[in-house]
Amino acid sequence: MNVAQLHNLFNPKSIAVIGASDTPGRVGYSLFRNLITSGYKGKVFPVNPNRETVQGVDAYPNIAAIPQKVDLAMIATRANTVPGMVDECIASGALSAVVISAGFSETGEEGIKLAEQIRQSVRS
Repeated sequence: MNVAQLHNLFNPKSIAVIGASDTPGRVGYSLFRNLITSGYKGKVFPVNPNRETVQGVDAYPNIAAIPQKVDLAMIATRANTVPGMVDECIASGALSAVVISAGFSETGEEGIKLAEQIRQSVRS
């Protein structure tokens, strides 16, 4: 990664939380809640295809529906959905992404395949 890429990762002006939730105890709930209540000055977009709003904020069905490019996508979904989410982030022009999920190499062969799919998408 170069300096500009690191800047977008650590100082994003906009963040999409993919998997944002209204359900306390879920990772997507905590991530989104912390961002909107912590004093973060940038724009935060909740992404959840099953909700029109998340925690009182208008939600988007996918990252492509957000009306601007985002600097950072935080992906908090089940491992089997992450490769597709990463592909959507790349296609939408997101500048960086962080995956917060379990179920990859620590789970065995299937998880290793998922991680490899993500690596291939990022490399291409």
